[in-house]
Amino acid sequence: MFQALKQWLQAYSARQPVLFVIEDLHCWMLPPWSFSASFCRWIAGSYAYALTFRPEFRTPWPALAHQTSLALNRLTKRQVADLMRQQTGVDVQEGGHR
Repeated sequence: MFQALKQWLQAYSARQPVLFVIEDLHCWMLPPWSFSASFCRWIAGSYAYALTFRPEFRTPWPALAHQTSLALNRLTKRQVADLMRQQTGVDVQEGGHR
């Protein structure tokens, strides 16, 4: 799977820039996925990328000089309700609709 993804990324990036995003990396590193550290090192050396993972997760590869870590806090219930209202036009509050 990783070899096929690597080949696709190489072919696609030859035509235009690529931003490679992996959400919840901590889940991909667990069996049955066992997302390979060597694949991630290859991505880090080849593409613009964004990896998201939980704060307690430690990558199995060393930090690179061009990496930047950014810790994000969870959204509050109010922020989630505001976002839902902006996106759907529906007022949402805990326990149901207003």
